[in-house]
Amino acid sequence: MSQNDRPCVVVGVDGSAPSGRALEWALSQAEATGAVVEAAIAWDVPAGLGFGPTVLDGEDLAGAAGRRWPRR
Repeated sequence: MSQNDRPCVVVGVDGSAPSGRALEWALSQAEATGAVVEAAIAWDVPAGLGFGPTVLDGEDLAGAAGRRWPRR
């Protein structure tokens, strides 16, 4: 089964302890069901601050998550 054919568990993360527990649950659920995990993060920057759109490298996010929540 390719990764595209596998079920997906989507979890929101923001660096908080509750989102860490949610990510741990998602990883456990994915392991138990053969699913993949998609972790999502979003934030709102008020337009008045003058910041433009920010693009984050997904590999950097994956690496940071892997260091914080290593695979079992």
